[in-house]
Amino acid sequence: MNRPQNYGSISSPAVGFSGNINPEFNSYCDSVVTNIYTINSSLKTLENALKVIGTKKDNQGVRNQVHVTQLSTNQIASVTTKDINKLKIVVAKGEKQKQLQVEKLEGNFKEAINRYYTLQKELADKQKSHLLIPEISEDEIPQGDDDNHERQAQRTRELAFEQDMLYERESRIRQIESDILDVNQIMRELGSLVHTQGETIGEEGSL
Repeated sequence: MNRPQNYGSISSPAVGFSGNINPEFNSYCDSVVTNIYTINSSLKTLENALKVIGTKKDNQGVRNQVHVTQLSTNQIASVTTKDINKLKIVVAKGEKQKQLQVEKLEGNFKEAINRYYTLQKELADKQKSHLLIPEISEDEIPQGDDDNHERQAQRTRELAFEQDMLYERESRIRQIESDILDVNQIMRELGSLVHTQGETIGEEGSL
């Protein structure tokens, strides 16, 4: 008696659309979508800070928030760039629909990054125009006697304080400028993989 062949159950994980499921692709896509959302959320935070800088509500807490937000967003931008390039590798010889999906994600990412970069430059210019440097007051300068020696010592202290303020000003300007994302590097990294793949395809075609 011939036994009926077992073709498997429709609920079996090995049956159905398992050939089309790509956990790696889905994971990278989810990561990119989440990161783009985070970048756009950071934009709102920085836009609010831009309105405050230079006003009576401006303080060091606002500047610290801007600094931390930019550091975090820059890191997210770097990670997202790598994830998009990984997606390109995953679908390099894959389905057209997935390639279009990656192109859409990359376009959304570039749009968010360009907006972020433009806002960063506005923030940098405004922060440099309104540096929060503590100003010296008469009460903070030690007062001495009227003799020449004491006046000379007091002037030395004033010059030292002014020098410290100059260093502080330069330090804060450097920090503000260093927070700006190198958007050109991001675009180069996104484009480098396409260029490399194009060369590879050309080499294969010449064989």
